Amino acid sequence: MKIAEKAGVRDRIRVLGYISEEDKIALIDASDIVVLPTRHAGESYPLLINEVLARGKKFIMTGNSIVSKWIRKSGIGRIVDIDPHSIAQAIINELKSRNDGDENVEERIKNVNILTWGDVVYKLLGLLQQVLTRRY
Repeated sequence: MKIAEKAGVRDRIRVLGYISEEDKIALIDASDIVVLPTRHAGESYPLLINEVLARGKKFIMTGNSIVSKWIRKSGIGRIVDIDPHSIAQAIINELKSRNDGDENVEERIKNVNILTWGDVVYKLLGLLQQVLTRRY
């Protein structure tokens, strides 16, 4: 918050602390872009990536791990260095690309075989239909 104060953006930042699962999903839904800045090298694949993608949202992540190389190659998110300028520039670029008719996030997700919540629902409905129509 001291850095935000010096940069003159403290009034635009909220430090939320713990949030419930319901609130987390609501925050993802309300977001244009989800940013996952971390210096923690031990988190090889944050599950939040799947939650963000399942909601059809874009994300920006910091780091240089195996998962970041996969993310770069697949194009489902952006990987940047963990410095404020790189993160800010990535956010600006994503917001601009959205306005320039950037490819739909759902298309990117389908290209790497990640299921959206809609996909999960259709698969579950198909399984339930099979169970209900089976004669015992």
